Amino acid sequence: MPSPLSSFNCKYSRECSECCLETEMALSEEDLERIQNHGYKKNAFTRNVDGFLILKNIGKNCYFLKEGKCSIYEIRPQGCRLYPMIVDFESNSIVIDKSCPSHEQFEVNEYSHLFYDLVNFVDLLLSEKDEREKKEKK
Repeated sequence: MPSPLSSFNCKYSRECSECCLETEMALSEEDLERIQNHGYKKNAFTRNVDGFLILKNIGKNCYFLKEGKCSIYEIRPQGCRLYPMIVDFESNSIVIDKSCPSHEQFEVNEYSHLFYDLVNFVDLLLSEKDEREKKEKK
């Protein structure tokens, strides 16, 4: 059963696409399935980086960035839905990504109700990476 998608929407996403430039956004199997169900081919929009499936860039833009807007906004990946909240593995905490041009406008505590979603998403990505690596070894 698919997990519920985060209800967070960046209040700047309609006017900003900085997070779609040189993206390194990891995708879950659920993200892949949702996007593929809309006619996109996995190999066209993904690349494998250290066992994680990552959105592909065309030039410096996310594959799905068209005319400065996300062309799959309604079905965008979970990580994109939660951005600019990220897990800082060094401090083992959830932070607002400083590479987001509007990062100073966000108060991380305002989004604390979504921390569970973000931690679960990261756990899912790690688990799926482990499964892919196991399959590759066979």
